[in-house]
Amino acid sequence: MQPFSEETGWHWHDMNTHFVYALRGLIRFRLDGADEAVTVVAGSCLSHPGGVAHNVIGQSHDLEIIER
Repeated sequence: MQPFSEETGWHWHDMNTHFVYALRGLIRFRLDGADEAVTVVAGSCLSHPGGVAHNVIGQSHDLEIIER
């Protein structure tokens, strides 16, 4: 898998909670209301309430995640 060439754009998920756990690599998010980007690296996770707008701004070529 290759990193994407463009950001995903601002979007949200219609669920109670959005959870991302990185098995390999890294993924970077911008979250609505946060001043800084959040980087999730292998062995770490991100969880935020559903409906929170976010934009995936980057990922490593070896990214492998569990997302719910």
